[in-house]
Parts: sequence; C-alpha cells; structure tokens
Amino acid sequence: MAVSDWEPVQLEQFVEAEYAHVVRTVALVCGDVTFAEDAVQNALAAALDTTRRGGRIDDLAAWVVVVAINSSRRRLRRAELERRALDRLAPLQREEAPAFDGRFADLRIGLLALPLRQRQAVVLYYLHDLDVPAVARALGVSVGTIKTALFRARQSLARALEPDPQLMEEHHDR
Repeated sequence: MAVSDWEPVQLEQFVEAEYAHVVRTVALVCGDVTFAEDAVQNALAAALDTTRRGGRIDDLAAWVVVVAINSSRRRLRRAELERRALDRLAPLQREEAPAFDGRFADLRIGLLALPLRQRQAVVLYYLHDLDVPAVARALGVSVGTIKTALFRARQSLARALEPDPQLMEEHHDR
C-alpha cells in the first residue's frame, strides 16, 4: 500500500489487512508481543508524520516493519544497558532496600511477573504518584503506551491477585 497523503480509510485497510502480520513479524524479532505492538504503533505514528511532511511511503507494511524493528532494537539495547547498570548497583541496593512485610508479598510477586514496561508504569503511577504524562516522559514513551501498559498490568494483577475461591470458602467455614 503506497501512502503519500493518509486517509482514515487507508489506515483502517492497513489495520484490517496487515497489522496483525506486521506485529507478529516484529514480535518474532524482538521476542515480546506487547513490545512489538508498541513499536508498530509508534512506527505508524511516524509514518503519519512522514507523509504529513510530504514524504512518500511506497510499501507501508514494509516501512512499518523496518521502523518498528529499528525502534525495538534501540529499546532492547537501552534495556540491556539499564540491566547492566542495575546489576552493578545491586549490592548497594540490597543493603539499603527496605524489607517487604507479608502485606506486600503478593503484590511484589505480582509486579515481578509483569513485563518490565508494565511494572515500571504501575510503580511510577500508583506507588510514586506520577500522572500518566509524567510516567510517559520518565520512560521515554508515548502517553498511549503508558495507558496501554497500565490497562494490561491491571488485568494481569487482577488475575494474579484474585483470591482462590476454595481458600476463601475454607476460611469462611472456620
């Protein structure tokens, strides 16, 4: 699909015909579907900006794949650098970190099960009291990406922290 001046219909056609395939392609490269969705959505926004500035995109799907993969490579590199820095700081953090009591054990386990971006968004938004735009700025992503991450994190945490009905019944019978 050649794109020089986007119409809403063209975006709809792309989403219906090629979006899922493009996300799968990027996910296979970067290893994470959520990460791939974010990269593809950001690439679509970049395509819109490119065409609005007069640029022409001959094959939208191919262009989005290339841009999304490049973006995801940069993000993966940045995440690896962050991980290495945290590893170097880990001995210092262990000595200074407050202990978690039993009330927060389930929440901590639930948070650790989340993908990194979702965990970062939840901690900054709910525990550090930043608003969505501030979280987006802190993580270097769009507001929409943070809203999506928070939505998905809430769903995952609700499932993970949902009380076991059998345990609740046993507790109630006592």
